[in-house]
Amino acid sequence: MPLLAIGVVALGGAVVGFDSEGLVWYWVFVLMFGSVVFVPGIAVTLVGAARLGRRGGTTTTVIGAVLLAVAAVLMILAGFEDAHLGAENPDLPRMVAVLSMPETVAFSVPYLLVVLSVVYACWHLVVAGRSRPETAPVPS
Repeated sequence: MPLLAIGVVALGGAVVGFDSEGLVWYWVFVLMFGSVVFVPGIAVTLVGAARLGRRGGTTTTVIGAVLLAVAAVLMILAGFEDAHLGAENPDLPRMVAVLSMPETVAFSVPYLLVVLSVVYACWHLVVAGRSRPETAPVPS
C-alpha cells in the first residue's frame, strides 16, 4: 500500500506540476525512518483482531487502531512543520528536499486516508457491532 501511495502521489504531483522527484524522495525517507512509529499500533491491532469475539478483543483492536491514527496524525503534523521550518531556514543541511505547502498537502493525503479508515473501522467495530443482533458464539 505505501508503494501504491508513493506512485499515486508522484503521478498526481507530476500532473499538477510539483517537483515529483523531491516528493518521492521525501516519501522514501519518511517510509524508511518514520514507519517505525506505526509498529506498536500494528502489533496491538493484530493481537486485538486475533481476539475478536472473545473478551477484550474489540477493546484491544480499537486501542491499536487509535495508535495507528495517532501515528498518522503525527506524520501529517511533522510534514507541515518540516515544510514551514524548511521555508524559514533554507540554509540548514537537509537529507531531503524542502516541500512546498501544496506538496506537503499531497504528502499528507495517504496519512489522512489512514485516519479516516481507522475512524470507520472503530465505528464499525463499536457502534455497528452493537446494533446488529447477537449471532452464534465464536468457538474459542
